[in-house]
Amino acid sequence: MPLTLPPGDRLLGLGNDGAFKYFNIGSSSYEQTFQNSDLVSGKIVITHGLGKKVVCWSIADNSDRAILPDEITFLDINSLEIELTQYGPITGAWTVRVCA
Repeated sequence: MPLTLPPGDRLLGLGNDGAFKYFNIGSSSYEQTFQNSDLVSGKIVITHGLGKKVVCWSIADNSDRAILPDEITFLDINSLEIELTQYGPITGAWTVRVCA
């Protein structure tokens, strides 16, 4: 699996052959950086405003490494909650990208 966040117009996913690859995304996307002070009990709510409940997402840490959260909860058509408690206090600015 690639260790960096995909380019802004693509999403990392599994191809039909089971290999990871970048997929083109639609024109609807949202990106936000966040820091440890933005987390509440290891969680952050991202309000993306894309009008879709189940969306694609990717997260990168402050070293631009793709990370997997503990859990993603799709709250409603405009927001999701990311749980990162396994990482403890995070360092620097992390980035989340959401696409519909």
